[in-house]
Amino acid sequence: AYEHIHGYPVYEITHPPMGKILMSIGIRIFGMNPFGWRFMGTLFGVALVPLMYLLGLKLFKKRIYAFTAAFLMMFDFMRLAQTRLATIDSYSAFFILCMYYFMYDYFTQKSYEKKPFWKSLLPLLFCGIMFGLGASTKWVCLYAGVGLAFLFFLAKYLEADDIASGRALPANKEKSWFTHNFIPTCCACVVFFIVIPAAIYILSYIPYMAPSPDKSLIDIVLDNQTYMFNYHSGLTEGHPYGSAWYTWPINMRPIYYYSGSNANLAEGMSTSIVSMGNPLIWWTGLACIFPAAFYAWKKRDKGILVAFVGYAAQFLPWILVTRVAFIYHYFTAVPFMIFMIVYVIKNLIEDGVISKHVLWIYLALVLVLFIMFYPVLTGREVSRSYIDNFLRWFSTWSF
Repeated sequence: AYEHIHGYPVYEITHPPMGKILMSIGIRIFGMNPFGWRFMGTLFGVALVPLMYLLGLKLFKKRIYAFTAAFLMMFDFMRLAQTRLATIDSYSAFFILCMYYFMYDYFTQKSYEKKPFWKSLLPLLFCGIMFGLGASTKWVCLYAGVGLAFLFFLAKYLEADDIASGRALPANKEKSWFTHNFIPTCCACVVFFIVIPAAIYILSYIPYMAPSPDKSLIDIVLDNQTYMFNYHSGLTEGHPYGSAWYTWPINMRPIYYYSGSNANLAEGMSTSIVSMGNPLIWWTGLACIFPAAFYAWKKRDKGILVAFVGYAAQFLPWILVTRVAFIYHYFTAVPFMIFMIVYVIKNLIEDGVISKHVLWIYLALVLVLFIMFYPVLTGREVSRSYIDNFLRWFSTWSF
């Protein structure tokens, strides 16, 4: 980010530039210091909480459940630890959630009922812009493109089925849905999800031009794509805190970021920064996947499919990745896992299986764990015996 500001040659080129451009805003405002370079990432991390509330309100239609989704995001360990560091994960998680926020509107509404027709395209336009910003930040956002495409074509299939079966008629009965809705929408999507994102992606490389005046912007972009692909595909080195994808939901191997020097600490004291999930959220989320699927099928709930697709798109591609990976790669799937938890709780309450008191107890316990682990998420000085006796639940939890 500092190099972008001053036009220096860029050292860190293993990800697209947008995350560093956003980070540079904080540096420009507050200076080249820890607060400055962490400010924007933390701001985006904070913004994840109200965004969870807004999408939760769309999904569940009741404020109590939207609040629950926002609460769980607020007090998940990884949201705090990951977004207060000068990394780009805050931005990618935020943009991915924005993509599904807008795609939800298109997926759950009938475009043929919109008057005029162009209004039905607005959610797709905003979704495409978020896709472009996300892809320009980190390639993990490209996984979301698969989920978005699935939801889009499923929405069009369901509309076509409505029209063919006579269950619904387009606003203008004289016009063919296929030629006056499907084809124009697909053409618009070429612009929204290819042309606009590509433009955003290419323009994000403008800071690379100052130290390379003899190269065109397109050449710079193409060269970096080749480098990034070769770097990530050719990464064969291991890492002591690397972990397999199937261990992430169970919190088997947190990533240990920081350990304070013993020389600067009082005897028996320790300071650490670790990134992991709140066990009461992640373990509950893992347990809720199949019950959530059962309720969705039983109640024919179309909207919650957005959460399932988002989770699958951000998590399952890691099965195919052979390079070393880390638990923080699960971060972009966590919001959708939280929606599954809330969905199960909502149905259990509405079916009379549990009372709302159970929900409040669950949230209280989530908060208690957050307070307990807060020192090792933020580098606060705490006694070593407290960490060893109360926080290290498993031998693989090193901090």
